[in-house]
Amino acid sequence: MTFDRGVAHGPARRFSPEGALQWTGRYRHGVPHGACWRSNDGEGWYAGTCGRSGRMAGGDVVYLYPDLRTALVGRCAFFFFLQVFRDFPDSRRDF
Repeated sequence: MTFDRGVAHGPARRFSPEGALQWTGRYRHGVPHGACWRSNDGEGWYAGTCGRSGRMAGGDVVYLYPDLRTALVGRCAFFFFLQVFRDFPDSRRDF
């Protein structure tokens, strides 16, 4: 992670005390910004865009299941899906 005037700015990763990747993305003037990925404690990943508040919310948030092949795509707020646009329940399906 790099810093600009004492605040995080640029690509960053966050790890758990055990060394597992928990978050990856970019900071802009101390706030998460743009595309980012957040781990759900080994139970899958959220991928989306962080807005002005630094939180991943809005449309086109993806939840990737632990098999890393099955996903939900929809509107999300505070990591709860409000509306699912598309789902792919069959993990054997090739895309």
